[in-house]
Amino acid sequence: MISFSVAVKNGFKKAFDFKGCATRAEYWWWQLFCLLIRLPFALLLSYLLVSNQAIDPLAIYIILLLIE
Repeated sequence: MISFSVAVKNGFKKAFDFKGCATRAEYWWWQLFCLLIRLPFALLLSYLLVSNQAIDPLAIYIILLLIE
């Protein structure tokens, strides 16, 4: 089985290589990595939207782009 760090390195190396396919382990490690990257931004956005602070719409747009 492939490790987390090797799967992430392979994900960056093969991001635009459309020959072949990733193993199941590589796919799920990559999905976990993406979730861990998006989670802080989603939490920040939810905190900003729930709190009564004035938020710049551009900041919301940028955070939404990072989450997607």
